[in-house]
This record gives sequence, C-alpha cells and structure tokens, in this order.
Amino acid sequence: MSTSGNIAILFHSNNHVFWAQDILKEQGISHRIIPVPRHLSSDCGYCISAAASQRTTIAALLEEERIDIDRIVDVDFRGT
Repeated sequence: MSTSGNIAILFHSNNHVFWAQDILKEQGISHRIIPVPRHLSSDCGYCISAAASQRTTIAALLEEERIDIDRIVDVDFRGT
C-alpha cells in the first residue's frame, strides 16, 4: 500500500461517486472526479482520485457514511 502518489476510488454506480464527493467536500479532503482509468474495470464510468496519503481517512469516512465502494487502487497518472 503506497502512501505517495494517488489512489482511485472505484464505485458501483455514479450515484455513489457523487455522494462520496459531497462527503469529501464537507470534510475538506482534496479530490477529483475522473473517468475510470482504462486499465481498471468498474461497473461505473467515474471514480474519485485523491492523494494516497488520504487512503485510510477516506476509506474510514466512506465506511462510516455507508457509501459502498468497489475498491481503492494505487494509480500513477504520470504516464497518462
């Protein structure tokens, strides 16, 4: 598990992406909604990108708020 770079948080639906975005905004956690990177598969076309250092905080917050996620993966956007 990397603490440098970025993570992509994948969801099962677009609704979950936007609900998660609202929660992250409320908490002041920097993030972006982006298309799911091509090398990842997901039921949803969008995901949230954030700093890998925020992985534990984001995972706990979304669990607490009962936002269902598919998974959290390390990503490297430098090559894109």
